Amino acid sequence: MVPNFRQRQVFTSEQEEMIKDYLLDCSLRFHGLSRSDARKFVYDLAVDNDVEVPDSWVVNRRSGEKWLSGFMSRHPSLSLRKPEATSIARSAAFNKQNVQFFFNELGKAYKETKVNGSRIYNLDESGFTTVQSIGKVISPTGKKQIGQIVSRERGELTTCVGIVNAMGNKLPPVLIFPRKRLNEAFLHGCPEGTLGLTNPDTGSAWMTGDLFEKVIEHIVKHAKPSKQDPIVLVMDNHVSHCGYGILKMAKENGIHIVTLHTSPHITQNSAS
Repeated sequence: MVPNFRQRQVFTSEQEEMIKDYLLDCSLRFHGLSRSDARKFVYDLAVDNDVEVPDSWVVNRRSGEKWLSGFMSRHPSLSLRKPEATSIARSAAFNKQNVQFFFNELGKAYKETKVNGSRIYNLDESGFTTVQSIGKVISPTGKKQIGQIVSRERGELTTCVGIVNAMGNKLPPVLIFPRKRLNEAFLHGCPEGTLGLTNPDTGSAWMTGDLFEKVIEHIVKHAKPSKQDPIVLVMDNHVSHCGYGILKMAKENGIHIVTLHTSPHITQNSAS
């Protein structure tokens, strides 16, 4: 007996082809989606396009496991594989050909938007720990273990998102704190307009797709892009940056995204 996977087909064949192409494209960019990420992406796509979905999708805010299994069976070009850890330097393959490819794509964005330096932004994330690493100290010869007083033995990570334009002007930063709830005291002494975020689900300071949507909203609020007055946003293509809602919001607000760490075999990820 062969299971009828088309029984749980929610999207049309054309829509499923688009989903398949997107999943393959993410994988080629060295940022393939996990089963959980793919299920959330599919649910967001269905909600935004008014596609009728099972009640369980609405409750879990992601597609069902059985639907995903059926989808992958209908598209044998997709498979679940364990990726090899690949450093950014290796995936970027920093050479003349790839660098030229990036600047060609960046040039296309410039010609399409006709922007000047004040409308070209670069976004990057950095993690900072509350306990810095300790350097070497003078100690008795032969002593195996040496201690050093610090505020805590293990620090907590805080993520800072910086957004700077080509003229050197910056937008207020975004800080992600390792908490489930934000305390306004955390922002004391920060630049005016700083956006403080927390992850209510895990309490970690790692960037997620939901948090990055708020980062895009922050950019829209302060840079005020529009289809008539667009901006070019250069950033890396971390998996948290590739959500459907993020790309849709960027397109609606005139944000043209050009991603780093690509190769000539990978097309640039542009929200335009």
